[in-house]
Amino acid sequence: MTVPARGPCVEIFDVIATFLEKCQFRAAADAIRVQCKEKELMLEADFAKNFRGLVDSSALLLSELESIAYAGQPPAVSEEEDLQLEQYIDGLLRKLMASGQSLSDDKLHTTIEQVLSKDAFSKLASAEGALDRNAIGDNLGINEIDVQRYWEQIQKESGMADIPPADDAAAAAGAGTEAQAVPADAPAEAQQLQAAPQLGGQLQPPAPSNHYVARRPRGSTGADEDWDEGDEYHDDDDPGYRIREIYEAELLAELSVKMTTKAAAPQQQSSRGDVVDELASAVSTPAPADPLLSPGATGGEKPSSSPVPFPAGEEAGLVNAQASPAGAATPAEEVRPASPTFGGTVPAEESGAGAGTAATTPPPVADVDAAAAAAAAKQQLEAEERARQEAEAEKAKQEKYARQKKLVKYAASGDPFYPVELEGVVYDSFGLRIVFERDKTGFEESKEFPIRMNSVVAARYQILEYLGSAAFSRAVQCLDLETNKMVCMKIIKNDKDFFDQSLDEIKLLKYINVNGDVDENCVLRLYDYFYHKEHLIIVTELLRDNLYEFSKFNRECGDEPYFTLGRLQKIAKQVLTALDYVHSLRLIHCDLKPENILIRSYSRCEVKVIDFGSSCFVDDHLSSYVQSRSYRAPEVMLGLPYDQKIDLWSLGCILAELWTGYVLFQNDSVQSLLARVLGIVGEFPYHLMTRGRYVPQYFTQDGQLYQEIDGPACPDRGRRLHLLVPKKSSLQQRMRTDSPEFLDFLTSLLQLDPSKRPTAAEALEHPWLAQCKYSDGL
Repeated sequence: MTVPARGPCVEIFDVIATFLEKCQFRAAADAIRVQCKEKELMLEADFAKNFRGLVDSSALLLSELESIAYAGQPPAVSEEEDLQLEQYIDGLLRKLMASGQSLSDDKLHTTIEQVLSKDAFSKLASAEGALDRNAIGDNLGINEIDVQRYWEQIQKESGMADIPPADDAAAAAGAGTEAQAVPADAPAEAQQLQAAPQLGGQLQPPAPSNHYVARRPRGSTGADEDWDEGDEYHDDDDPGYRIREIYEAELLAELSVKMTTKAAAPQQQSSRGDVVDELASAVSTPAPADPLLSPGATGGEKPSSSPVPFPAGEEAGLVNAQASPAGAATPAEEVRPASPTFGGTVPAEESGAGAGTAATTPPPVADVDAAAAAAAAKQQLEAEERARQEAEAEKAKQEKYARQKKLVKYAASGDPFYPVELEGVVYDSFGLRIVFERDKTGFEESKEFPIRMNSVVAARYQILEYLGSAAFSRAVQCLDLETNKMVCMKIIKNDKDFFDQSLDEIKLLKYINVNGDVDENCVLRLYDYFYHKEHLIIVTELLRDNLYEFSKFNRECGDEPYFTLGRLQKIAKQVLTALDYVHSLRLIHCDLKPENILIRSYSRCEVKVIDFGSSCFVDDHLSSYVQSRSYRAPEVMLGLPYDQKIDLWSLGCILAELWTGYVLFQNDSVQSLLARVLGIVGEFPYHLMTRGRYVPQYFTQDGQLYQEIDGPACPDRGRRLHLLVPKKSSLQQRMRTDSPEFLDFLTSLLQLDPSKRPTAAEALEHPWLAQCKYSDGL
């Protein structure tokens, strides 16, 4: 029943608070008193019985402790261990109270029984080691971020002094224990020894791993020591490029002059150096987001019919005739007008012009023509050799996929007719249950699915908590009344495109779940799916926060950084395991990002890969619009064929972001993304630039990044453009890590040429993923 905040229930809860205070659980007692002051309280009918059972259980526990302490055994529990026990139980109460109504009575009772049956007290008495302070929290399935926020609010309202969370205090105690086992100043060799059992059951772990330390902005006190001389960034939020504003007519005139001069004098300096010299009037701030840019400037998914710097008609023919013979290196079916000469120069080994670069006077015209012909012939041979190698690689890849296809399993259709093969195509099916209310039509007044706390969906799933929303779905935490398990229910928005994509996700999740152990392979487990109230609903296992939200919270709350090298090592190993499994099923994830990696356990640093709604098979008709932009691979941006290697590029971006707390390739457009890639990773390989379908949308003929500015064009000078000049930096300068193996691992994942990027299986063999390297790692 509900009673006024100052009614008899207040006295009851005050008695409970006093009891907890006597038991040294002051934080829980203060929280109860604060809630008594601020809100009306509820007393369930079985409250007295449940509370009496809890008190009786506590009495049994206390009597057990007394028997241990005084039955002829020496009281071996020290003050430090006693404090640790108090913090352990206090942390449990914090999580129980912060959970509010999200725990059923059965779940709560089961959890209390787990606490009472723990051997933690005997461990304390025999001094075998620190308590596993997070074991109960993991069993509860409570979001630790919500627990932290809850207690911060309680402390603020009650005026309590800052009390460190139980997890942090126990971590500090655990750190002290480790410090005795392995001194901080121990030699590196001793710190990296494999952990081995010692006397008393203790383990001697390697030294703790370090974490990223943010730079101070240039110009601030003591910032000079934070920055390398070759790093042009101002701070970690630097956009990574400079902007030069120019009109279309001026750009075309510059291109014409450069191409003419280049044909006559191969020793001329690169156009990129000329642009840097002309930056006296450059704007040093990034370009504002421009929602009215041409399709090529905003997304890069649809090729523009007339890229700005590539003139059409006779002018295009003139410029192409003046350009270096790069087109000869491109297969016939991929030749396009105005192939760019990246950076204003062609590599000497590809252009054949290297012999003339050191000349002080222009060579004779006949020599230039002969050199050009020789270069064209050499490029043709190289193109044919590259095409032959690619054909062989593609054949080997198809044979590998064919072998994999024979090994995979498919979920049973439950249909007597399917699967069936017709003209070499196997057709299959799966059943979709339609859950409805009898004596009622399926028409709903609102297109939004009603989410009401404690309501039951489809007579089975009780909604307990709203988890969040995405572009085409909303997620809620539910109690499965049939299995008594906590699950995640994903409600797809009432839209045909979203519905179709989600049907694909169900199909792929069934395929992924039936071919292996989803826990061992770190991928999402599917429980159920059905159609109800004009919405498709997918039920999966319940996980914790995604890496983006947790990383953001970890930075904002000022706690010790969670993403150390050791934990990043664990995350990388698990994500690579998931990718290796998914890739073995001939799938590409296509949307790997921090939001799609969810935490399974905070204490053990366990994660799972989710969201296969954008995934596809390797032999599908691959879309050019895949991957979130900040994690998009170069071959996708440039409009080249792609494969499973794009997931490895995304993983490199994710690990760099978790390490530093900043998006590695920050951007507000594809051009700004390309500018940061050029400045940090380096120039794109020549063969990628000559073959990319979208290159003319982003690069001028001499390899400068450009972006159209919104607004009317000038009648005489044409449209206004921004030329984006990348700032010089490097992956090592951005990461600021003293671990060469970690840097080498990232460098391998962020190879611009996908043929040089490792597969997931190859990346798993990297030395950085060796075990026992870090105390909190593998």
